[in-house]
Amino acid sequence: MGLHPLPDVELYWSTDPFYHNSVISAVMTCRRFKKITENLHLIDRARELQQTQVGYDRLVADVKLMKTVMEDLVSKWSWSCAEQCRLTP
Repeated sequence: MGLHPLPDVELYWSTDPFYHNSVISAVMTCRRFKKITENLHLIDRARELQQTQVGYDRLVADVKLMKTVMEDLVSKWSWSCAEQCRLTP
């Protein structure tokens, strides 16, 4: 994963200090990580454009996910909270 690649994802939660990553293991359990990666699909591969096709975008999955997250945040935003939390000089 990313900056600290290991041959097997389970090694990030290993008890061996050579492999163990305390930051990752502190955020979530290995079991939870596996469940998320098994069930979270960001793009429909059947509708994905090939690299040679016009309109291909490497970040299409990320853009769709971020748009969904932002729409959800905006729909749940409480303006009264914004008024209460506003800092006054």
